[in-house]
Amino acid sequence: MTPQVYLEVMLQARGYSTERFPVLSSGYYNKPTPLQQSSHDAYLVSLVKTNNAKKLSAVLASGISQNPANTFGESLLRTLYKVFVE
Repeated sequence: MTPQVYLEVMLQARGYSTERFPVLSSGYYNKPTPLQQSSHDAYLVSLVKTNNAKKLSAVLASGISQNPANTFGESLLRTLYKVFVE
């Protein structure tokens, strides 16, 4: 028995639902706004990668989204994680 199956059996035995829901249609996913998408670009990523805090602060103060995200909803932090770790 896999850990997932075991967990589901235990939850069902205690009266909990084990119904599954697609993540992208749940409350945990928010589609990025047009401002977030347009604010996420290669220049911004390069500023963060090079640790250029002064220029990054100036760019963020210019009116772009403080939480830029790509079309998949991935934040700038997630993009950098993919660059450095994956």
